[in-house]
Amino acid sequence: MSDPYAPPGSRRGTGEVPGGHGGPDGAGGGPGGQGRPDPRAQRRQLPPSVPHRTPDRRPPDPDGQLRTARLGLRFSLCVLAGLVATTSLPLPWSLGGPVFVLVGLVVGVVALVSAVRARLRWPSFVTLGAGLALALVLLLLQAAMLVLWPQMSDMQRCTASAITRSGLEQCQAEYQQGLQSLLPSLQSPAAGG
Repeated sequence: MSDPYAPPGSRRGTGEVPGGHGGPDGAGGGPGGQGRPDPRAQRRQLPPSVPHRTPDRRPPDPDGQLRTARLGLRFSLCVLAGLVATTSLPLPWSLGGPVFVLVGLVVGVVALVSAVRARLRWPSFVTLGAGLALALVLLLLQAAMLVLWPQMSDMQRCTASAITRSGLEQCQAEYQQGLQSLLPSLQSPAAGG
């Protein structure tokens, strides 16, 4: 059988050695049957046009996948509970929001480590990484709320007792005055114009 990769008119791969006196086994061509080796006996290399197959990755661990999915769900629920607590509960109870988010961050990091150990694909890492980044931003916003605790609690009490629109506007003005006293570099938009 001829070599399909040999140039036309070539006798490569037929078992015959050019210039040799041997048969199809490549023997001959010198004393003791020592000629050029038979091309079929050599390991056939794929030409450059044929892609070489890379070794496959080990498949993901099914138990690790399940563990990572459970941790990811707990992470999402903790961050969601922190967001809801911060935005919808009154101020003493809204302090539970940062605690939930902090617990969620710890669970998210554990889920990321579990994904690495389970040899999951890259979309899992992207999803967990984006979730952790959003949780960090939420935690920073909640920390800013803790810094502004006195002003926010006064604003909350004032808006709860205000009945009219002018009362709400008065509460907003007092809140801005409290912020300006806390942060002297903060200017109101009307003063900047």
